[in-house]
Amino acid sequence: MGKSGRQTRSLFGGILSINHFMQNREHVGKRLMTTSRVQAQVGLVHFIASTWKSLRYGLGLFSHLCDNYRAIYTMDNTKFRIVSAQTAEDIATARDLFTAYVAWLNIDLGFQDFQSELDFLPGKYGAPYGDLLLAYSIENKPLGCVAVRPLDDSKQLCEMKRLYVSPEARGMGLGKALVAAIVQRAKDLGYKEMRLDTLPSRMQGAIVLYTRVGFVETPPYYETPMNETVFLALDLTR
Repeated sequence: MGKSGRQTRSLFGGILSINHFMQNREHVGKRLMTTSRVQAQVGLVHFIASTWKSLRYGLGLFSHLCDNYRAIYTMDNTKFRIVSAQTAEDIATARDLFTAYVAWLNIDLGFQDFQSELDFLPGKYGAPYGDLLLAYSIENKPLGCVAVRPLDDSKQLCEMKRLYVSPEARGMGLGKALVAAIVQRAKDLGYKEMRLDTLPSRMQGAIVLYTRVGFVETPPYYETPMNETVFLALDLTR
């Protein structure tokens, strides 16, 4: 079980412990009243200290799990972490990963105004309607990225973009983790449907992953000079 799993189990354990304390507080109070003054004072000190420790631990776990979406995925606590790009350093890392993605794709994305996208990151991938996720190794080396942005003004329809895993990080489940993370992020942002475009000649593995997640083929939603482009959609309400 990964670190996040252990922390979640600990959190529920802490909640159950606090609930048990609340249910038995009246019984404990009555018991203290029947003992001597000194025994009661000592018992009360231990009781308060133990209760505060449980509360503080539980609050600490809540704080970790709600840390502004910074650490949203771990795997075996040894391979990688995925975070939302928030700092200038994160944006610079995203720019490098986007550039590596296009180099690997070996396709001119001028028709998507890619250079402008690089120059103005995070752009549409920024808050409040988008997000840009980065994967790092435990040594803080960039491993991959993925992003989500709105497709229209309805704020119901979004697009997954720039899924990329560096060559040295392939085969460790990172692509699957990035897709799962960005789909969940889109749901959190309130979107009802996610779309994407992909190229079978270069992204066979990604297409298999998309279909396993639940993406299905959909009509083209923009014009592209790449005739082989496949368009996919995912219902986020399920």
